[in-house]
Amino acid sequence: MSSTSVLTEERPPEVPPRPTRARLVGWLPAMPTLLLWALCSLAPVAVLVAYSFGQTDLVTYRLVLGWTLANYQSLAESFYLAPILRSVGLAAGTTVLCALVAFPVAYFVSRTRGRLRVVLLACVVIPYLTSFVVRAYAWLDLLSSAGPISDVLNSLGITRNGLTIAYSPTAIAIVLVYAYLPLMVLPMFVALDRLDLSLHTAASDLGANGRRTLRRVTIPLAKPGIYAGCLLVFIPALGEYTVPAIVGGGRTLMFGNIIADQFQGTGDYSLGAALSTSLTAIVLLCVVLLRGRTQNVTFQGGLVRGGRGGAVRRSPFLAAWTALVIAFLFLPILTVFANAFNRDDTLAGWGGFTFQWFGSALTDQAAVGAAVTSLQVALLCVVITLAITVPAALWARSASRRGQALLDVSTYMRIALPEVVFAVGLFILFRRLDLPLGLMGIVLGHVVLASAFAFVIVQTRLATMDTTLEQAGSDLGATPARVFRRVTLPLITPAVVGAGVLTFFVSADNVLTSLFMGAGNVVTLPVYIMSQVKFSVSPATNAIALLFVLAVMLVIAAGGVVVAAGRVRRRSKDVDAL
Repeated sequence: MSSTSVLTEERPPEVPPRPTRARLVGWLPAMPTLLLWALCSLAPVAVLVAYSFGQTDLVTYRLVLGWTLANYQSLAESFYLAPILRSVGLAAGTTVLCALVAFPVAYFVSRTRGRLRVVLLACVVIPYLTSFVVRAYAWLDLLSSAGPISDVLNSLGITRNGLTIAYSPTAIAIVLVYAYLPLMVLPMFVALDRLDLSLHTAASDLGANGRRTLRRVTIPLAKPGIYAGCLLVFIPALGEYTVPAIVGGGRTLMFGNIIADQFQGTGDYSLGAALSTSLTAIVLLCVVLLRGRTQNVTFQGGLVRGGRGGAVRRSPFLAAWTALVIAFLFLPILTVFANAFNRDDTLAGWGGFTFQWFGSALTDQAAVGAAVTSLQVALLCVVITLAITVPAALWARSASRRGQALLDVSTYMRIALPEVVFAVGLFILFRRLDLPLGLMGIVLGHVVLASAFAFVIVQTRLATMDTTLEQAGSDLGATPARVFRRVTLPLITPAVVGAGVLTFFVSADNVLTSLFMGAGNVVTLPVYIMSQVKFSVSPATNAIALLFVLAVMLVIAAGGVVVAAGRVRRRSKDVDAL
């Protein structure tokens, strides 16, 4: 045998492929999250797409699947096209106004330090963490012809009969700006907080005035935060349901309302599916257009430190503007609080101080039952969400790029998908599979929504955590379980608590998913409040809303205390170690 044949025949041993079972076991921590995404987010959207090409018999309400474009052609009719164009216009206008209002506030807060910064950020975040339904219906009183704003305008001689914009597109636009303004301030603040102030000094040394520095230095460097804020505002505003239903009084329809009406009112599921698919397509187009421009906008590194290069001289105009915006954010909440103690049951004016409405609220069996249901749903949602998101976030640290990308897609798709599309899609899927609607359906829907935000919080903490501590524990002979219990878990506890608090808030404040998945049989407190304020607002409703807001804020405060206590314990341990 020649040497050539020997070299040809002697091949290195092949590495055996990893067994399929071993690969599946390796993916086990991420499986609940991925299955939840596939079955409760992807599958409903797929069902909606399939339904959009079918036809609904409005006599028998029987849906026949097919491949017709009749539903999409119906969208060109004025009855549907007008609300669609109105929604796009209101969402775009809301986004632009939020950007113009938020930028000076974000810039001013980013240039402050210490306690003042914490107070200002809290003043921006706390109104957003107040019940969305409560914040929306509070504007009914403020914008009415007999409301406090009208009284002030009449006393100043600006108007004679007060405001006449209630239940109009103008009222909807005002409330949309109010509702989503914090979502514009926060990403802008993060981007501006990272600016190196030496660039401003350099621009000034080169002869640039303040406006030129703002246009040529500050705004270009803050664009990632501006784009992120625009996405965070435009997407939910485009599919908004609650604000038009309450402030619009059913007279001004928007995208979310006409979609919901097809499933709750007319029963035309195929047309509703076409509307939902069109809304999803618009949202995806916006995400694709702004893809890559919102990178590096995270809250890593903390929110209390000052901007790079030290503080700048504070502008009196920026300070005054920030104070006005904060007053704007708190005005509706304070109005609800005041009216909860108002003796005048018509709310036409101040009739004196009383606690009687709280007695009425606590004896309202429907309200108490809805509150108990909301508490049950929120607590179940917190337990299930943390049980599936924490293992998934831990797994993502050592996962392959493919695994990390899959988790990221599943997470951000749930965040970007308009809730009205998700709610009706999950509702149709349950109806199609003959699954019972009710308490567990609401819990499942809330878990799908909240788990995406909880995963981002825990994953961000893990991404910024010092891994040398875990390596040191392993080098000292600690088992992986002991390293996790003594090192990893204490370090991620603040993030886990924060994720739990946010999950509780998302669940307790949800309207659309609770409305569809409850099917009228199970009513949560936000759904109950919304049903009460659609046509009129009573002091008893204000009392219920006040108790609801205080309960949610108590949970948020408790979470903050737990996080702060954990930080103090860790610092004391570090001092003892030194």
